[in-house]
Amino acid sequence: MIRVKVSGITDMTIYVSRLDSLQSALNRMGLSNCQVVFNGSLLAPAFSFSFYGINDDDTIIVIDTKRNIQKEPPPAPKLTDNKPADGEKPSKHVSRMDSEYSGIKKSSWIKKLEKVRKIDDLREVAKINDIFRQRVEANPNSFRKICSKMMVIFDRYDSQPHEESFPTILPAKATVPSTDFLPELVQLQEIKASTDF
Repeated sequence: MIRVKVSGITDMTIYVSRLDSLQSALNRMGLSNCQVVFNGSLLAPAFSFSFYGINDDDTIIVIDTKRNIQKEPPPAPKLTDNKPADGEKPSKHVSRMDSEYSGIKKSSWIKKLEKVRKIDDLREVAKINDIFRQRVEANPNSFRKICSKMMVIFDRYDSQPHEESFPTILPAKATVPSTDFLPELVQLQEIKASTDF
């Protein structure tokens, strides 16, 4: 668990797992229609805290995407006819406009927010995630690699030598996905222990 400070539309501290997605943290805080900014970068909510390198005591900024910027009503037209002559610059009006609007400059993360606010980008992230999961689940070699890594982990934990051959339900060259249940890992350990002596 890591502690993350949240600022922006809310000021709080949350405790999350590094593997939680940003969207799950936003849901727990009760926030919707928000964007997350960290170190000046706009983050996609589908990825985890560890993906973005968010560590303990880091600060993220949550921005409301439905910002309502209230505009001042236009001033009432003057009834007098005091227009500047041709060629004469209305310096008083220009200096007033400069003083009002010179301090308003969009920061870099607001510019990035406007570029990435498109829903197509979020759909693309979800599509890439689905394609990755589908390829891993449909490929028998990927499943064998995962099983062999799990056996290595169990062997290190039990401090026993690793045996390369272990029972599997997958054929050597599968053409369709298997529908049989996988053997429980405890049974694999018992079978391996019985064949070692």
